[in-house]
Amino acid sequence: MGDEIIYSFGNESFNYKLKSDIRNFDPLLMANALIDVVVQQGYDSLLKEHMQIFMNCCGKDPDVMNSSLTSDAWLKFFHKFKDFLLVSICDEDHVDEALVILHNFLTTPSLKFPVYEACKESL
Repeated sequence: MGDEIIYSFGNESFNYKLKSDIRNFDPLLMANALIDVVVQQGYDSLLKEHMQIFMNCCGKDPDVMNSSLTSDAWLKFFHKFKDFLLVSICDEDHVDEALVILHNFLTTPSLKFPVYEACKESL
């Protein structure tokens, strides 16, 4: 189902094949890890590759954020991600993806009111 990744250790004596499958990743964990790296590296805005990962985490399937068990964690993520997302709306290369992600946060029942409050002055 996923891409095949081959790691070679040594003189071809150890070759490992791994299959990547996006369904095996925790989208919340991945989104948090990436936003932490973006903040830690001091980026002012997101790169194309960042936006692609965020789209896979919280843009393609809005139901992933609709769990009552993870809504607090998604809200914490949004607070770290918000400024980067709003800057991305102003970037013609990222605007489409940024609007999809923002729409998903604003239409998720457990997140829509706190997300709106967090970004209403900027919007």
